[in-house]
Amino acid sequence: MNTVIQTVRLRSSAHFGRRVPPEPLGAVLQVMTVAVRRAVLMAVQGTSTLRRTNPAWLSAATDVRLVDYGGEDETILQFASHRLG
Repeated sequence: MNTVIQTVRLRSSAHFGRRVPPEPLGAVLQVMTVAVRRAVLMAVQGTSTLRRTNPAWLSAATDVRLVDYGGEDETILQFASHRLG
């Protein structure tokens, strides 16, 4: 399966960089699944929510994995995801 690396940059007045505390990082990771799901639905179906059961392809299309993190001033998260299309 063809994957792509997506980068998310987190900026704050605390300038955590690579040394981000668990609480703010955990908050971002908790909402990532919902954000990715809604973005994929918007791209594919033109709406970010469904009124019926999840289509079979949605789980595979929204499977993202944190593969790396770093940064000096900002925290940089890298996720592997499936290429759509």
